[in-house]
Order: sequence, then C-alpha cells, then structure tokens
Amino acid sequence: MKTGEKVERFIRERRLIGAGDTILLALSGGADSVYLLLLLEKLRGELSFSLHAAHVQHGIRGKEAERDLEFSREIAERFKVPFHGIFVNVPEFSRKHHLGLEEGARLLRYRSLRDCLSEIMDKAPERAGGRGKIAVAQHGNDQAETVLYHLFRGSGLRGLRGMEAEKDGIIRPLLPILKEEILSELSERGIAHREDSTNRDLSYARNRIRERILPEAERLNAGALPHILRTAELIGEAEDLLLERAEEIFGKEGEELLEGGELWGLRISVLSLRPLRPILRRTLLLLMSERLSPGRKDWGAVHFDALDRLLFSGNGAHLDLPEKITADIRGKELRLLRHSEVLSMKGRKKR
Repeated sequence: MKTGEKVERFIRERRLIGAGDTILLALSGGADSVYLLLLLEKLRGELSFSLHAAHVQHGIRGKEAERDLEFSREIAERFKVPFHGIFVNVPEFSRKHHLGLEEGARLLRYRSLRDCLSEIMDKAPERAGGRGKIAVAQHGNDQAETVLYHLFRGSGLRGLRGMEAEKDGIIRPLLPILKEEILSELSERGIAHREDSTNRDLSYARNRIRERILPEAERLNAGALPHILRTAELIGEAEDLLLERAEEIFGKEGEELLEGGELWGLRISVLSLRPLRPILRRTLLLLMSERLSPGRKDWGAVHFDALDRLLFSGNGAHLDLPEKITADIRGKELRLLRHSEVLSMKGRKKR
C-alpha cells in the first residue's frame, strides 16, 4: 500500500476528520508538515472540510526562523491554503514559568494554535456544526521516540502507549507511517522543505534518542522501530480496558465535589481501592487526577507511587501533588482537592 493510502485509511478508520470540520495544520516548513499539507490539501474536497495552515515562530532562531516562516507562507499559498503567521516569545515565557525551552515551546505553540483555531471558527459561523481540530505531523518515528522517552523517564501505561491519534482536539494523521516514507514521497514529487537546525542539537533528550539510541536499536534488530510501535499499540489497548473498569468503579464508589457547578475535588472510599490489583488501582488514581487536573503534565510515576502508599496510611495522612493538588485520608475516604480550595476549607461547610 502506498504511503498516502495508508494515511488516508488511518484518517477514515479513526474518523479523525469529518464533513464540515475546520482543520488547522501546524506547518513548520519541515518535511513532515509539508507532506501533511499536501495530503490534506488533496483530501479537503473529498472529505468536505476546511483547511488552514499556521506557522508558529518561537523567537529562538533569528534569521533561520524568518526563512522558515516565509517558506511556510509560500508553500501554503502555492496550494491555496489560508495561512496564519503566529509570533511568540518562548524564552520569555519559559523564564516566567520556570520551564525548559523545549517544554515552554511546546506549551506556547499549542496555546497559540488553539487561539488561532478559535479565531478561525468564530469567523466561519456557517461551519458551526463541524469541529475544529489542530493537525500535527508527528509520525511513527516520533511515536517511537516518545515511547522510549517516557520509558527512560519513568512512566505507567499512559506514557508507554505514546501519542494518541486524536486527543484534546489534536489529530496526528501520520502516525502509521515512517520518516523515510515521507522523505521518499517528497523526493519523488520534487517538493522542497526546510530543515530545523535545533533537530540536530543533542542537548535535547528527544534528539539524542533519535540520533543515537534508535539507530543503535535498529542495528541490533532491523525491526526494532515497528516492534516498538506495535508494543505501544498493545499497551494502549490494555490501558483502554483498565480505564473502562476504573470508570465503572468510580461511578459506583466515587463522587465529584462541586460548588456552583465547579469541580473542586473528588472523593472515593479507601476500602473500595485497597483490594484492587495494583495496576487497576493506579489506573483509577490516574483517572481521578485527570478529572481534577485535565492536561496535567507534571505528574510522574513517583507521584502515583506516593499516592498509592497514601491509601494504606491512617486517618489524617496528607500528600502534596503537582499542579496545586493535595490528597488526604479522611476517615475511610481518599480526597483529592485543588490546593487553592484546601486553603479555604475552613470557610466551607463540612461535607
């Protein structure tokens, strides 16, 4: 099967794009996003969706970044795709929020893309029935890098399943193909693309995985990369089953704490958690953390280990968690609360 056909089938099978949708492509000018531009431009009439492209300039690479912006603008205009140039200051944002440049760039990039998509949707009320989505050009090699990065960092099933085809309004149509397939397609069609010099900077962990670890793995076994991807798929299926069971348990034993329609905490019987198999118990704790802190990024295996130990502590045990969340054992209940709410608990009626 040809590369484009694999991606088209993936889009249809996963229902990543529907009629009336508005798709904002994150166009860096690199090979991956240029290839995705070509593919989506070909499909937009057939699938009846609106396509826009946006290039985010991060304020890091000076003249090189300006050339990337102009290249992206030119190729979008060449294929008659509306183009949006976005300018952000990653170094300033990262300093302000105590983040590394890589993480700061990622957060600010997605934030600015979502803002851009919202503006596009507001200006096109006739497409109100469709969905707005951001399309990114992460492919199979990126998936393998992500899985290994999470493995080395310390992760549960969520990290080891890698990136999902669609999550939080972001779609990844290129996950079923590899970088070499993309480069081959562009070469055959004579399509130019840009090269980001930071992709070769080995001070970034993901670049070291890409440039050093994955090539060595493929020397050990030529099928290493597809084996990693298949394993990630199986882990994802296993986690989906565990999440379904965790949802059932929380529905019966747990409760959302609301005030004025706003979620400020969760509680669940400790006695319902303790007998569970550890992997199911941790999946339930993951589910609760995501409900209370959607899009959480700072939670790691160490935090879930500590939370799991807390369940077997006595009344009054307390734990501070990332993103202003606290956990407490109160009688026979585990409570996860937003920290700002904990500080004002004395002003609340005892529940």
